[in-house]
Amino acid sequence: MVEQARKEAEGCYERGELDEAVTKYLHLLDLEPDNPDLLNDVGTVYFALARYRESIDCYRKALRIAPEHRDAVENLKAACRAAGLSWRDVLGKSDETREAACGASVQPAPAGAGDYAARMRDLLDTSRPDEALKLARRWGEAEPDNAEAWDWAAAAAYGAGKSAEAVGYIQQRQALAVGASKRPVLS
Repeated sequence: MVEQARKEAEGCYERGELDEAVTKYLHLLDLEPDNPDLLNDVGTVYFALARYRESIDCYRKALRIAPEHRDAVENLKAACRAAGLSWRDVLGKSDETREAACGASVQPAPAGAGDYAARMRDLLDTSRPDEALKLARRWGEAEPDNAEAWDWAAAAAYGAGKSAEAVGYIQQRQALAVGASKRPVLS
């Protein structure tokens, strides 16, 4: 029953039925509240809905249960960037997951990525999401192995009202975090 419900939730997510996916995942969490993979999955759906604070809460809970949960670490970092927060501050000084998170990261942004990020931030801050999305697409093409590029592309796509495209960018970013796994977005 749980496995079937999880497949249904994943299907909703993959079809872009994000509100329904959240509902199904939250029901699963009622059954398995200490499942770090489920917490990560709920956080991923919240991220796709641009509900960053809720996604951060889910990733933190997942990391309290499984401090070296690689997907949750990378997802937490992306959600913090999207929310304009420092993931190190979000984890806190006493949080035991901070040390694990510091060591588990996708390849660092190459030189020049800061220029893209600064331009993206400026475009999004000045309410020009369509221009930001064009820049994000170029950045993703220029640096396909840069997770930050895909995070910004997802944020720009959501800002431009293109949620399906944003989900694709989140999946691309997740593929970097987990390698070439069968399920690049959800745990």
